[in-house]
Amino acid sequence: MRYSGTKISLDDFGTGYSLLTYLKDSPLNRFKIDQAFVGGVESQQTSALVSSIIAIGRHMGLELVAEGVETQQQFENLKQMGCKIFQGYLFGRPMPEVELIQ
Repeated sequence: MRYSGTKISLDDFGTGYSLLTYLKDSPLNRFKIDQAFVGGVESQQTSALVSSIIAIGRHMGLELVAEGVETQQQFENLKQMGCKIFQGYLFGRPMPEVELIQ
């Protein structure tokens, strides 16, 4: 069930309560790939896992956000895997709202 103007995101996908049954049964619009996976995306094993996570999200029609992107290499790897939304220190550090608006 979706409500007008309301979107639901699953944060930290791949950790905690992010079981596949939650994906199946929840009215999600996007999920955020946990930075624990993003940080290790250069390794072959983690890269394969992240590719699978991205494929699951795409097949379900969900937006995917990669959390904790800190290096250009992580960004390039994730972009090549099909991720299109990123957040992390590579793009900017946390800042007060006033600085963001400027």
